[in-house]
Amino acid sequence: IKRNVKQSLIFGIIDTVIVAMFAYNIYFLFINYSVSTMNSIMLFFTICMATVYLIARNYAYLMIFTFDLPLKKIIKNALYFVILGVKRNLASVFFTLLVVGLNVLIFYLYVPLGSIFPFIITIAIVDFIGVYCAYPNIDKYMVDHSKDDESEQTIVESAK
Repeated sequence: IKRNVKQSLIFGIIDTVIVAMFAYNIYFLFINYSVSTMNSIMLFFTICMATVYLIARNYAYLMIFTFDLPLKKIIKNALYFVILGVKRNLASVFFTLLVVGLNVLIFYLYVPLGSIFPFIITIAIVDFIGVYCAYPNIDKYMVDHSKDDESEQTIVESAK
């Protein structure tokens, strides 16, 4: 953790600014949705870009603590992983929307539980889904498994 505190704080600030910009853009375009056709097109593309960024965040935070890379390469690799792991990422988006939808349903059925639920378990479940879908792609493409193969060969040879 000591090794990556500076990098994670810098990325956290950048992340906060980008998420705030996406939230403001989506809010502004949603309010002005019916003004012109261009606003509806821009709203669609802003939502698509925000979705890509929110998926890339899962990869970026995992890579910050797993690998010793510069921040620029972490962001670049996170965007590559959005494309490389498209099936897992779509599953992640689907189940995240499902959890948020269930949270909204619980809010309408029983307001006290629905208002506390997002702060207690929804954030944890959404983050778990993100890490569960992101880590296998990072493991497949970035982790060097050649050392594992050598240690397995040594174990097999010593067993003979």
